[in-house]
Amino acid sequence: MRLGGIYDQLGYGFHRYSTDREWLVPHFEKMLYDQAMLALAYLETYQVSGKKIYADTAREIFTYVLRDMSHTEGGFYSAEDADSGNSLPALGCFPSPASFHYAQEPGVNCHDDCAKRHQHGSHCRI
Repeated sequence: MRLGGIYDQLGYGFHRYSTDREWLVPHFEKMLYDQAMLALAYLETYQVSGKKIYADTAREIFTYVLRDMSHTEGGFYSAEDADSGNSLPALGCFPSPASFHYAQEPGVNCHDDCAKRHQHGSHCRI
């Protein structure tokens, strides 16, 4: 699953499902319960196999959940919606080919830049 289209290679975590038959194009919605179950599965697989990719995947899921799905006053959000709720084009708040250039610019914090441009706080995606 990590090597397929439902894994978010930039922001980490797993999208809920794919929109194409080959499971290459994700539906940009992420659910907290999916992250929890998959993190546990990857941790247990690492414990049995000792393969670093499974530990890395679990760690990245935790990074995503703590960064994007937790509230500053405690608790967790149950989901990250597939729609940004913004009337602007997709550039910045959710992955698009045009937004990938941010990840290559030295010294640019993609997450903060998105928040400033689109005023979505910590829920922006690049």
